[in-house]
Amino acid sequence: MIQTTKAVQGLAHEAKHDGARNRRRAAGQLVACAAVIAAGCAEGAEPHHRANDDPPAAVLLTATRVTDLLDKGHPDGPRVLVEEFDGDYRTSWVTTLSASIRVSLNLAADDCELVVGMRANGDGTAAGKRVVARVSKRVGAVEKVILEEALVSVPDRAAPWRDRSALVPGDGASAPERADLVFSAERPDGGSIDGITVSWSTPHVVCRSLPVVRRGPPRTPHVVFVSIDSLRADHMSLYGYRRETSPFLDRFASRAVVFEQAFSTAPWTAPAHASMFTGLYPEQHQAGRSDPFAPLADDIDTMATILRRQGYRTLGFAAGGVMAPESGLGQGFDRYESHARTRLRSFFPGILEEVERHSNQPLFLFVHTYDVHGPYIQPRGMRAFEADEGDPHVTDEEWARIRKPGPHDYQRLGRFEGLQDVVAAYDSGIHYTDRELGMLFGQLRQAGLLDHALVIVTSDHGEVLYDRKLFIGHTFTLHDEALRVPLIVRRVGHLQGERSTALTDSTDLLPMVLEELGIELPSALAGRNPLRPPHPGEPHKAFVRGEATHTGAAFIRTDRHKVLTAIRNFNDPRSLLPGALRDRIEQGTIWYDLIADTGEHRNRYAAEAPAREPAAAYLQLERVLNQKLEASRAREGETARELSEEEEDALRSLGYTE
Repeated sequence: MIQTTKAVQGLAHEAKHDGARNRRRAAGQLVACAAVIAAGCAEGAEPHHRANDDPPAAVLLTATRVTDLLDKGHPDGPRVLVEEFDGDYRTSWVTTLSASIRVSLNLAADDCELVVGMRANGDGTAAGKRVVARVSKRVGAVEKVILEEALVSVPDRAAPWRDRSALVPGDGASAPERADLVFSAERPDGGSIDGITVSWSTPHVVCRSLPVVRRGPPRTPHVVFVSIDSLRADHMSLYGYRRETSPFLDRFASRAVVFEQAFSTAPWTAPAHASMFTGLYPEQHQAGRSDPFAPLADDIDTMATILRRQGYRTLGFAAGGVMAPESGLGQGFDRYESHARTRLRSFFPGILEEVERHSNQPLFLFVHTYDVHGPYIQPRGMRAFEADEGDPHVTDEEWARIRKPGPHDYQRLGRFEGLQDVVAAYDSGIHYTDRELGMLFGQLRQAGLLDHALVIVTSDHGEVLYDRKLFIGHTFTLHDEALRVPLIVRRVGHLQGERSTALTDSTDLLPMVLEELGIELPSALAGRNPLRPPHPGEPHKAFVRGEATHTGAAFIRTDRHKVLTAIRNFNDPRSLLPGALRDRIEQGTIWYDLIADTGEHRNRYAAEAPAREPAAAYLQLERVLNQKLEASRAREGETARELSEEEEDALRSLGYTE
């Protein structure tokens, strides 16, 4: 359970005065939620607020201190990898039995807790061998084993994780103790160690720090920005979906602004995040535009670069792929962690370590996760929904066609019995991620950060679940299922929830953050703050727009009308649309009446002449869109770059390259 401040103080008092046995018991309770790779930690409950909601000027509390060990192994340390078991992606060390990992760190005088997952790997003749994994605490010449686990090597890194925690005893002195933790493994029978490795996942140490005085709210609010990749708004219970997919965010939003009409500027990750970070449209920032992997130019200001200049400690934790540092999206961050496909939970130790270490500095925390993204796999036991009659259905013949090799390969559709099963798995991913986010927010609240932060939860784009019989994924279409995203904004000191129908898009996030913090806006921003009331009689935005790099199509929409137009033909050599989809996705000009045709099924442009009488609104939108795009066409191709083999593998697993 999440510990309240009062409860933590009580544990601290008990630990201080009741001896070693109670110290260990208190430490175990304190680590219950900080041991973040273990399941069952409670979600963050909403805090009780006094009548005036004013926080105390100072609070005496005992906090948990988390030390992320992954980047601290030496000399040079093992390489940090992302490994999977049954959908559970984790950041890990991988070592041979002839090598050990030594981590030096300061431990609290009282007891701490080590938390780590382990498994043994071995292919061919190295499979099926008994291995003992061991962690020791070394101070000077004295070494003591604190954790020992018997493992059996399994081929293809297919063994389940053994999640364990162990007491790291303190010396009882008044000052922190400098010690080494040594991670090693051996064959107990003395047999050959060739081909055997041990994986150590998400290792971290949790200590109970001494009572500290944490001052009241920071001089300027913290910023917490969460991007849940591939999350379409209409599959969240927060937005009226039939399944309860987002129970934590449903509660969190009771004191937030929920935007009903938030849209992405692009149906895939790189250009959409670049728009969120820069306040610019894709043809302005060019990231992932002329070439899908063109990086964001380093001379463009981002949310992180601006906030760092304002004295913020800027922290980015992203799940790799097109969010890798090479994309340019990590510029401006003091710390930017990027590990391909790792689960959100793997970042918890690093996040909590930073929050504790920099508690007296305003923080900008950006967190990105692919936990909803295809191939829709949750860790074992975490699938919340099964297929039912409420899900879309296709014939056996059509399902066989969908499963053929092609643009869906990365989705591993062979695991599913039909489209209903796919939709249930996607919804389960939303439910799982909602649960994990609740755990993270509970930890951030306990650390004193969340209630003094501007909090934004959104997505870079939606997801196509064979809507209009096209495909499963995103990237290649500009219909609402690929573009409409959740946008939930909690402002400091605002207790009432509200729903906003303001039309908004990815470019509006940067001006919103800067204005909420009282920071002057750069002059070139395309976006507008959707929290600021518009002028009387005017909408927040007259229209939103965006484009799809892979197909060369663009869109513009108002509350009433939507226009899609081709920047280039699907047969253009620059088109990246898979051949299998070229006959399914409509080309040319498309007009939708969003009042009469909310599902975007009837192309008004292709209708007979009498139905095209009210064409003026559509033609005006076309002119605006073409005018916006024309100035950028000369720049196409100037930011393309070569991909490394590792990048190509990561992007292929996400469906962004073949």
